[in-house]
Amino acid sequence: MNEYKNEIFEYLEFGSEAIIQNLSFNKCTFYDCRLSFRRNSAPEERTLLENLIFTNCTFNARGCSQSKIYLKNIHLENIKSPNDLLRITSTIFNKVKLKGKFDRISLSSNYDGMVYVDEDDQIVDVNENEVLILNQYTENEYKNIEWALDISEAEFKECDVHASIPANLIKRNPETQLLLKYDKVVNSKWKNIPNIQNSFTEFFCQIVLKAKKDRVIVASVRNKKDFEKELEAIKILREEGIGELD
Repeated sequence: MNEYKNEIFEYLEFGSEAIIQNLSFNKCTFYDCRLSFRRNSAPEERTLLENLIFTNCTFNARGCSQSKIYLKNIHLENIKSPNDLLRITSTIFNKVKLKGKFDRISLSSNYDGMVYVDEDDQIVDVNENEVLILNQYTENEYKNIEWALDISEAEFKECDVHASIPANLIKRNPETQLLLKYDKVVNSKWKNIPNIQNSFTEFFCQIVLKAKKDRVIVASVRNKKDFEKELEAIKILREEGIGELD
């Protein structure tokens, strides 16, 4: 495995045919890097990142972008994204481990709202039919994956794990992370919980109802403002028999 340390990577761009494997990055910084950003209608054609380790690295979240990538056997530890929310979207996750301290991050496999750059470097939207094809392909891929994400040893300022990543394929910390199943939420009387209005308890139930899928809820351990309230919401949902007991 080749190792890079204290390196700065700028303006890198890899197409859907790219395969990036067997690399380790330690204390590296990434600016304005793009992965699989050119328009490509074939759902199976995507940038593959495999057997990679990122430790104590920084990502310029506003400048770095990607779509249609496949992450396999990836280790991310102590990752900074100081400028903005780090979005890892339109991605298939296969044994991706997050460990240590993270800033704000959003993880998703869906293609809603995704854009591409065409052959003339113009930004174009993905049409509705393309989105359906891509999302169906992703769902089928997850049927052959042992586990997708492991966030059990990670602490976040904010972490949004979208329902497009199957909740049963996510390893989590039961103390600060909760599996909410859609059928339990929709069939429960959570609206009768005391002081439910405008609470995190209500918010967590609402996002599961909106997605119509099971979802993993992550308390923001590194966010002093909201952490205790989120943790209390997780406790309440378990006590009410809505959240899984693990």
